[in-house]
Amino acid sequence: MKQHYYLTDDINSVEKIAEDLHAMDIDDDHIHVVGLDTDAIEEHHLHAAREIDETDIVRSSERGLLVGLVMGVAFAVLGSMFTPFGIELSGPSLVMITVLIVGICTYWGGVFGTYFDNYRISSFHQAIRQGKYLLMVDTRTGQENPLKSMMRKLHPEAKWMGKDSTIANPFHA
Repeated sequence: MKQHYYLTDDINSVEKIAEDLHAMDIDDDHIHVVGLDTDAIEEHHLHAAREIDETDIVRSSERGLLVGLVMGVAFAVLGSMFTPFGIELSGPSLVMITVLIVGICTYWGGVFGTYFDNYRISSFHQAIRQGKYLLMVDTRTGQENPLKSMMRKLHPEAKWMGKDSTIANPFHA
């Protein structure tokens, strides 16, 4: 899936776009709206972006997972070669400790990610602070061209800002 980004000044425009997207068989789970006036988003019965869409929880969790894998494997290798604290660790013990290390690093990566804006929408924050609305539309294969065509014809007020994959990239800078 691809996620398309549109900026518009007016919440009524966002509502009309959402209605047209529903007509294209794009449901609310694939339409996310970010704006300062969250009350207006709710009043217009629009699907506000979730915390997971606005923060870097997913990407940071993935990074934590990768760090945990490296640390866990390093511990397992070193634990099998040496006797830490004078204790010889068995294979199942090393596996359990490795899984624990991976889990803890993944958890703390996610916690760390709650303090940062989602890397995909961070470039739009200035426009959002100025009162604009960011509309994120997830499309399946075959929906991209009809979406672009519909937006150009019916909603020229919404400026297309780009697209990205819906899959978080832990290596994105």
